[in-house]
Amino acid sequence: MNGPRREPGTGGPRILVVEDEAVIAVDLEACLGRLGYEVVGIASSCEETLRLAESTPPDLVLMDIRIQGPMDGTETARELRARWGIPVVYLTAYADDETLARAKLAEPFGYVVKPFDERDLATAVEVALLRHRLERELQASEARYRSLFERSLAGIFVTLDDGRALDCNDAFARILGYASREEVLARNAREFFVEPAELERLLRGLRIVGAAPSLELRFRRKDGVQIWVLMSVARIVDGRGTRFEGQIVDVTDRRRAEAFLREREALASVIALAEGTAHEINNPLMALMGRLELIVARAETDPAVRRQVEQALDAARRIQDTVRRMLQITRLEYDALPSVPMLDIRRSAPDPE
Repeated sequence: MNGPRREPGTGGPRILVVEDEAVIAVDLEACLGRLGYEVVGIASSCEETLRLAESTPPDLVLMDIRIQGPMDGTETARELRARWGIPVVYLTAYADDETLARAKLAEPFGYVVKPFDERDLATAVEVALLRHRLERELQASEARYRSLFERSLAGIFVTLDDGRALDCNDAFARILGYASREEVLARNAREFFVEPAELERLLRGLRIVGAAPSLELRFRRKDGVQIWVLMSVARIVDGRGTRFEGQIVDVTDRRRAEAFLREREALASVIALAEGTAHEINNPLMALMGRLELIVARAETDPAVRRQVEQALDAARRIQDTVRRMLQITRLEYDALPSVPMLDIRRSAPDPE
């Protein structure tokens, strides 16, 4: 049964009325119009309802529980919810427990008991529309969070107080060398810590302050290789119990680069000291050698003196050569240090084999 319809474009929420009693349906349409809603159609059966919902999508359906055809209002409401997520407010003259229990299976957004007055109808419709809007906003927010969760380069995790993993993203699995999230979730997060004592200190601190930002800890990958991670984690306590939420970034390459830089800086300091020492030794040594060479030149008439001076000159030359070779070895060691590795910010750890 298709009843009279208001002209579209009124700007109010769009409502589909499902009622098999024509008088009540017309009365509902008039009442909804006075309240500022747009009635997009009137149906009396499941088939009509689904056809109208698909062709002229409503914001809400007012659904009589008892309608024509093999499927009643509760089954029709479940179809609307499953196919298009359309909220339903039931219209019923039957408020018994059994009827209401069946109706709840379709997750209705409210009830209006017939006979109804305009205020009850307006309240039920507004509450249902508000609840549906909040539900969609929550779903959109959760979708955005899940998108960020999945696409983040940082490894994100959620665990229980006893270490059981509740959730993680692909980046977390990749950092620890696992092929999938499911493989990680089958393990206890306590296994990832190299030092149990570090974990216990972390847990004690979280019980006191509730959050720990930017901690550098050692983790063990699936293949046994130890890595350094930068972790930020918070302890969450609510009605669902205690859990830990946080993220990790593999900083092993960064720490390796820092170690190279420290080693190069230390060796550069040694070279500077060696060069300074060589300068302090070579200056007086060159003066001494010059005097010895002069004595050798003047001691031709005394072979014994000449021989002793030549021995002293030879010793000075060996000292000079030793200083030169020590300085050369130090410089070679500095040049032999590997260059500082380039950090690849696009991934936190090697992909698993």
